[in-house]
Order: sequence, then C-alpha cells, then structure tokens
Amino acid sequence: MVRPPDPFDFSDYSRPQPGHGGAPDPGAGDFTRPPGGFNTPSAPSQHPGMPTGDSFSAASPSTVVQVRTAPTAWLAAAGAVAVIGLIVAVVAFAVLDSGPLAVVAWILGGPVAIGLLALFTYRDTQARASAFYTEPLWVSSVTRVVLAISCIAVLISAWNIADWIGRL
Repeated sequence: MVRPPDPFDFSDYSRPQPGHGGAPDPGAGDFTRPPGGFNTPSAPSQHPGMPTGDSFSAASPSTVVQVRTAPTAWLAAAGAVAVIGLIVAVVAFAVLDSGPLAVVAWILGGPVAIGLLALFTYRDTQARASAFYTEPLWVSSVTRVVLAISCIAVLISAWNIADWIGRL
C-alpha cells in the first residue's frame, strides 16, 4: 500500500547549505535572519543610491509631522455669506418689499453660500486624506447650521421674488 504524500512536507523547496549534502538547515527558508546563524556577521547589502546602515538612522531627527485640520476659514466664510443673505432677505421681504434686493439675497444665500460650503467640504476631504487629521467637535454642527441658514435665506428670498413677479 502506497502512502499519500504529506501535504506539509516542504523539503523540496528548501535550499541546501554549501558543503552539506545532507538535511537542509532548519532556518534555510527563514529570510528574516542572516544566513549562517546568529554569531556570523553579515555584510550589509549595498544598493546604489541607498544609504548604508539601518533604516532608522537615515531619518533625520528634525522630521516634522504635520497634523491637518478642518479648513474652518472656508466654513466661516460660508456662514458669513449665508447670514448676510438671510439679513438681506428679511430686509427685502419685511421692510422694503423689494424684488431686486430679494434676488441679491437669493444669490448670496443660495449659490454663493452653498458654493463656499462645497469648497469647505472639498478642502476638508483633502485634509482628511492626509496621514494625520484632527477635526474640532463643533465643525459638523456648524456645517449643518450654515446649511440651514442658507436654506432659510433662499426660501424667504424665493417667496419675495415670486410675490414681486406675481405683481408685475
């Protein structure tokens, strides 16, 4: 009766040591340690353009790690434009009853504020893709508030524009 081959027998894949004709070195397939055992000094491999020595000595001690954060200036700009758009929309609707001023409020509260908010989101996504990113806890809440103010400004302006166009 013939025995089936052992599935864990990898002796065909090991390299015999020079000068030995017998069993292979038990650590021959271990590429994490230098050949010849622990007491044999090994010459460092030198490749053109690569520094000699270990990889930690090549790093300079003045290497600076840059931590990126959310670009809050763009969020502040979007919030400021949305608030200005809301103020102009309320003034155009309640005080002056002005259609052209409502168009200005609609442009400020809509495309300009949302555009700045989109630019904030784009820059924030780029910052998040870096190795080290930190976000203040208030950023997501302020983003929602800016979006809500922008929507309210657009709705008030659109109502005033529709009322103005309807009376022409």
